Amino acid sequence: MPSQILNQVKAIEALSAGEQAATLVRVALTAGLDRAVHIGHFLNNPYVLRAFYNELVSVHYQELVDEGKIIPL
Repeated sequence: MPSQILNQVKAIEALSAGEQAATLVRVALTAGLDRAVHIGHFLNNPYVLRAFYNELVSVHYQELVDEGKIIPL
């Protein structure tokens, strides 16, 4: 794992589960969805990953489509 990712994982692990999910959303919107998912994987917390997914889909879906970060089905 690259040291940048490791440092981000360690910093995010210190936050509450809700803050972890919100941080992953910010990472997805600024640094890319792939980076946020990669970090989320190493957090190894299904609750955080689900909250991250729910936030992206329910709040930021259209924004991600408009920016070309995801393709609508």
